Amino acid sequence: MCSIYRGAFTTRRGKMHLGLDVDIHKLEAEKLRKGKNKAEEDLDSLKTDYKKLCLSIRTTEC
Repeated sequence: MCSIYRGAFTTRRGKMHLGLDVDIHKLEAEKLRKGKNKAEEDLDSLKTDYKKLCLSIRTTEC
């Protein structure tokens, strides 16, 4: 009888570890998504600043 309980406990513990692994992967994916969005926003901002700089240079050359 003890081996049955031990097996059930081990299975429950394994499921709990799998659940934690899934949660960790979800959090990591969300973190990467947020980082990607931030990088895209930064890139757009840099492109805008570059266009303004080029326009400013063209204006001063005239």
